Amino acid sequence: MQISKGLFAKRRPHLEMCQQIAEHMYPARADFTSEVQLGDDFAGTVYDSFPINARETLGNFIQVLREREWFQVRTGNEERDEKVGNAKALDLATKALRHIIKQPSFRWEPTTKEADMDWVAFGAPVISVEENKARDGLVSRAWHPKNNAWMVNEDGAIDCNHRKFKMSARNMKRMKDSGRWKGELSHDVKMACELDPTKEFECLHILMPTEELYGSDGKKLREVRHPFISIYIDIEGETYLNEMGSPVFNYVIPRWRTLGTDPNGWSPVAYNALPDGRMLQAMARVILEQGEKAVDPPTLGVGNLFPRDMNFFAGGHTEVDLPEDAKIQDKFTTLQTSEGLRVGLELKQDVRSMIAEAFLLNKLFMPSGAKTAYEANLIYEEFRRAALPFLTPIESQYHSPLLGLTFEMAVNMGAIPAEIFPDELRGRDITFTFNSPLNEAEGRRKVLAYQETLQIVASGAQVDPTIGKQFNIRKAAVDAVAGTGAEPDWTLDPDEIEKINAQDQQVKQLAEAAQIAQGGAGAVADVSNAAMAAQQAGFAG
Repeated sequence: MQISKGLFAKRRPHLEMCQQIAEHMYPARADFTSEVQLGDDFAGTVYDSFPINARETLGNFIQVLREREWFQVRTGNEERDEKVGNAKALDLATKALRHIIKQPSFRWEPTTKEADMDWVAFGAPVISVEENKARDGLVSRAWHPKNNAWMVNEDGAIDCNHRKFKMSARNMKRMKDSGRWKGELSHDVKMACELDPTKEFECLHILMPTEELYGSDGKKLREVRHPFISIYIDIEGETYLNEMGSPVFNYVIPRWRTLGTDPNGWSPVAYNALPDGRMLQAMARVILEQGEKAVDPPTLGVGNLFPRDMNFFAGGHTEVDLPEDAKIQDKFTTLQTSEGLRVGLELKQDVRSMIAEAFLLNKLFMPSGAKTAYEANLIYEEFRRAALPFLTPIESQYHSPLLGLTFEMAVNMGAIPAEIFPDELRGRDITFTFNSPLNEAEGRRKVLAYQETLQIVASGAQVDPTIGKQFNIRKAAVDAVAGTGAEPDWTLDPDEIEKINAQDQQVKQLAEAAQIAQGGAGAVADVSNAAMAAQQAGFAG
């Protein structure tokens, strides 16, 4: 508990920065250091919703990376993965993993949706994958970053996490009665179960390396039998609720960007847009006030002539007694303060464009309008350069660890049978390949390269016929077809191609043999006819 208190104290400055980002770009999550005020005061400091919509748009864009069959299980060695037996096993593993995460009970959609928004806004969502209550499947959960504090090992990887949470007294009793918690409940919890079962108590979950807790106790290490240990503590009652070994570190805490040895992650798009977000809210407030004045301008009038309350509503009438030869224009005037409104709107639009630039909204959508292959190639290259800083960390820091953890836990509990893997694959580390817009752009680049290559080779062959023999056009065509997004099973594997070639060769040989036999039969017929003619002429007996 003392270690946990110190970890959360060190995270306090970072949480304050997250609070600032949330207030301007994610009001529903603005409870890092204060409570969210629902009702009339919700998002009361927000005068322009453009930063909120920008964050929402970029967060929703991540869903594009998970369309259709968006990942494949691999080992990272193409030569090994492409062997027929290995490829079939990896394909079965891929389908099994897809089936697991598509189950409603796994909660993939709500978990990743919440994590996507935390990734864009704060750069470090917190996700866990664990067995469900019945222990017959897996379930994923997204946790509020403010309730988590973690440590990294000497390799910079997170291997210890402290998570605060609140649990009602009745649910704590259920955990105890079901045997999932072996420790004793505090006196306050027991009393609450009788008097107020819904009362919540602050608890702590710690997942850490077992050796850090029992490194000098060989007996305890043998009892735990796992590299990690999961601990539950009642903070208020200072009660040790449970501990048990864990074969994996079942938290995934992807960090978009890190700075030096700081274990916290941060979002470059949110950090870059925060100054403009603050400025936009200040400008929007002033422009809104000026707009109100332009529609309903303030007025000035002689105090002893006009009453305090003037009827400026529609159809209103105010009576005044003007001195003789006096004009109403000399006693009353309207202040026009809206001359700078147009300039303010232009400045506001400029700030909006800077926020859109920070959130990559003008870069991440595949451009169109190319008229030639060269123009299309330039557009795809520009898209790749713009998309790389955003898409690559998602695949390497977010999707791969989350899928890898789910795969490992599924194998441990038997949901993906280990027997499907040949001996060559057992014990190998698992990696993933992804079908993303980035890979689609790369595929389109291959298609354009193939088309240009054919044109160049065809032109060169007219001058030098040997040029065509210097290129593997067959492989280029296969790569170009794959680049169009064609399904993998549209392409035959080498064994099937060899079998078809052998059949074609056999058919060719049979045709040649038939032609030879036909020619031989003709020769025999000619000889027979000649012999008959000789007999008829009396030359042969």
